[in-house]
Amino acid sequence: MSLPVIPVFFAVDDNYAPFLGVALESITQNASRKYIYIIHILTEGLNHTNISRLSQYNDVNFKIIFNDVAEGMRSMNHRIHVRDYYTKATYYRFLIADMFPEYDKGLYLDCDIVVNGDISRLYNCPLADNFAAVMREEVMTAYDVYGTYVEKVLGINREDYFNAGVMVMNLQLLRQVDIQARLMEIMSEYTFTTTQDQDYLNVLFYGNVLRLPQHWNKNAFPGCEDENDRAKIVHYKINWKPWHYDGVGYEKDFWHYAKQTEYYADIVKIKESYSPAQKERDAQQFEVLAQTAKKDTDTASLPNYQLPLRFAVKIPAEV
Repeated sequence: MSLPVIPVFFAVDDNYAPFLGVALESITQNASRKYIYIIHILTEGLNHTNISRLSQYNDVNFKIIFNDVAEGMRSMNHRIHVRDYYTKATYYRFLIADMFPEYDKGLYLDCDIVVNGDISRLYNCPLADNFAAVMREEVMTAYDVYGTYVEKVLGINREDYFNAGVMVMNLQLLRQVDIQARLMEIMSEYTFTTTQDQDYLNVLFYGNVLRLPQHWNKNAFPGCEDENDRAKIVHYKINWKPWHYDGVGYEKDFWHYAKQTEYYADIVKIKESYSPAQKERDAQQFEVLAQTAKKDTDTASLPNYQLPLRFAVKIPAEV
């Protein structure tokens, strides 16, 4: 009897391949063996070393597949806006529903995570007629400038704004509403400069997401660890990356898995070579991001500004 399949999607380039290796190490150690996990790595090209290293996670329960998304991205490239630490790869998730019509449901994960829990438990949440199952974006509640931004610019309460780096996606429903076309429509009118693709997803999915416990997507703020509720997924984003800094939340989890990968020496080298000038640049970029959020908030206060929530996708009546 064949095992049920769980499709998992990552978007990556060569720069983030080492951290995808850490994520895969953590997943394979903790996932239930009652399933076959098909790991789709969405990319526009990886070097041979990274392909070889990541392919080593193929085994009885895990199948690694590299999917070239260059063709699918051509229709979006002229509209995509990226800056700082964002890359074009963050938009790959919009291609998943149409690229993989064989799946009705899929798990999307960012590369900068470790998974301490069994991802089959996350995947098996009941989506019903929601576009996705998501967790709150803790940055928006931890920093008032960003909470104010999403409330004034997007029209979304800061407590309701979700992080798009860990999502269980209702691919069947996203195909029904033609999510790529909906994205192109809103991008033709709005260029979000603060949280970019995540803003688009929050607007498009507004009112139609399932909220899951926060331990499935915990930020790595210093001092954020909860000893009574161990994070099932830790998300190392913005300036809270243990491969750049000491004192990051849940850093022991990251290094525990990193040491067991072929990327360990590379990651140690990345950290050792991360210079004071680069850290100063990070601090400056974080301040620029806050100023960008403030500027966008001021723009939203102008009399003729229209909230983008009119682009929120409606669930078809037949669902």
